[in-house]
Amino acid sequence: MKKGATEQTFIFIFALIVAAMILAWGAKTILDLRNKAEQVQIGDAIEDIKEMAITYYNLEEGSSSPIEERFPNEVKCICFKNVFNPRETNVRNGVLIDGNNLDECDDNRLEAMLDSSALEYNIFITPFHKYAVTRFSAIKQVVPYFNGDEVRYVCFKNNKGKIDAIIESKGDRVYIKGA
Repeated sequence: MKKGATEQTFIFIFALIVAAMILAWGAKTILDLRNKAEQVQIGDAIEDIKEMAITYYNLEEGSSSPIEERFPNEVKCICFKNVFNPRETNVRNGVLIDGNNLDECDDNRLEAMLDSSALEYNIFITPFHKYAVTRFSAIKQVVPYFNGDEVRYVCFKNNKGKIDAIIESKGDRVYIKGA
């Protein structure tokens, strides 16, 4: 084999390795960009819910509207925690709307967060491991409501990017309840 042919073979192999590395970097960048886009979509939807809560807090009692925010399909549940009056004795345990129990939300840390006495966050999404930010704060007057009672928390299953929830003004509170 001639000396030039050997060098040309190594240059060709090196070019293939560099091309493979560039393709791998490009694929990783596209996947990271997709995850960032989903996180932005979640943040945007939560921000809209926060703005709705402020709006309905200031509206006449009885005003209501469906929550029509879109979430990525990978989000399993969106939960609202009662931080307005978490220690009242008549407040029942939480519920999962359109489901059997919180196991359907597929995250064992969710129940611990919803049952904790920490009052910093009142909106959660699952799965926790999928997104960088999964806990959010809205005004403290957002109160989960189910079957005529305020509850400690209410979770809504993500149904094709939407939740079946209603926001309603109740004087000094804003109720989040099933549609």
